[in-house]
Amino acid sequence: MSSGYALRMCGQGEGRGCPGGAAPAFFAVGEGGAAVKISVDERERAVFRRRRMFQTDLQSNLATAEDSGGRRGERKGKAMRSMEIARNLLGMNLPLEQIASATGLTREEIEGLRTDGCAQYG
Repeated sequence: MSSGYALRMCGQGEGRGCPGGAAPAFFAVGEGGAAVKISVDERERAVFRRRRMFQTDLQSNLATAEDSGGRRGERKGKAMRSMEIARNLLGMNLPLEQIASATGLTREEIEGLRTDGCAQYG
């Protein structure tokens, strides 16, 4: 979601272009066209920009983390399911080559399952 904020200074003299004929000032124009008055003081405007940048970065980082975490969890779940299937196939005394073909695991991974608490399978 983009912030859509832009700084704009309304017209000079007699409040031309300023909402309600107000004196010249800076406004942040956000989504939906809402205008928020911002101080004419450069330091305060800089603080405003830094806050908006922080909020935008935070939203972006959270979205990236959620996406990354979801993909990682999906990969881990698939790997665990493959190991569970391999354990079951080991229990049926199938050859390692067939188990590797059925699960996508390597021969070494399957042998590791056999030695890691699966000694009863084989």
